Amino acid sequence: MAPRRRPLKKGESRMNAALDAMTPLGFDKKLVHQTVNKLLKVYDSSEGWGFIEDGAYHLLIDQLLEAQQQTQQQDHHFHIDQLLEAQQQDQLMICGYLTGGIVVRPDP
Repeated sequence: MAPRRRPLKKGESRMNAALDAMTPLGFDKKLVHQTVNKLLKVYDSSEGWGFIEDGAYHLLIDQLLEAQQQTQQQDHHFHIDQLLEAQQQDQLMICGYLTGGIVVRPDP
């Protein structure tokens, strides 16, 4: 006889389904889990899953993309701040701009 799986906690299978649907799209499991929990707080835990699962997780995907965009913008600003700080310390000379980025070279 095959061993039995442990019984799932209530609601656990829905979270697993959301994770299974989002990870092939390239979203980090931790980010998906945090975003689902945030949406459940906004939309009331008992009724929230209906909104999250509606339209093949359309709301969840929108929130995940927004979170990724905010993270990328923060990272971009952080790197620019680092470059400007290094320039102020005379470690780098900013010699031009490239589409979407800064071209730098070490100060001779």
